[in-house]
Amino acid sequence: MRRFCLASIASAAVALAAPAFAADLGGKSTPPSTVADFTGIKLVANQWTGFYLGAFGGFGAISVAHGAEESDFDISASNFMLEGRAGYDQQTTISVFGIYGDVNWLNARFGGTNEGSGDVKANLSYDLNLRYGIPIGNVMPYVAVGGVWQDFTGDLNPSGYRAAGGLEFRWTDHLSLTTEISGNWASDNGSDANTYVGLAGLSYRF
Repeated sequence: MRRFCLASIASAAVALAAPAFAADLGGKSTPPSTVADFTGIKLVANQWTGFYLGAFGGFGAISVAHGAEESDFDISASNFMLEGRAGYDQQTTISVFGIYGDVNWLNARFGGTNEGSGDVKANLSYDLNLRYGIPIGNVMPYVAVGGVWQDFTGDLNPSGYRAAGGLEFRWTDHLSLTTEISGNWASDNGSDANTYVGLAGLSYRF
């Protein structure tokens, strides 16, 4: 009787373990849960959730103005721009909320024609943003707002706010292609520095 009970328990254990073992050897796994967005397109739950790093390149235009007197200046320049990004997104049923920060380098050096303007070079700028997106399948249009801090040569270090709009495409489970346009409006010691940028780049989502 005792042997019969032990044999019965062993048989039950094997029966319960067999499906899991078969799955580990390549059997079918449970498909990921899905949700529908407002268009009815099926989305993989939490496919936009997680940390990511990105690298971008594009073109930027910047203008710096100080006062309205004859000795003041109004100068502008444009050139290519490089950007590094780190961020985190959290997906809800039909929306994505995120936060990201950028470090930008705009290769712009310019001087004014008015007396006292001198030469100005844009060095690095930093921004921190909140973004909101609506995923439609593997594509997500989004908007973002945040603050910006810029570093110029000399004593000019303007800070202010920014707004951006973009489109992100999930190429694979980890890689995304993104295009974005943005505007920065900053000031420091009576000088206004406005920057307008168009970027495209690649992000890796962990």
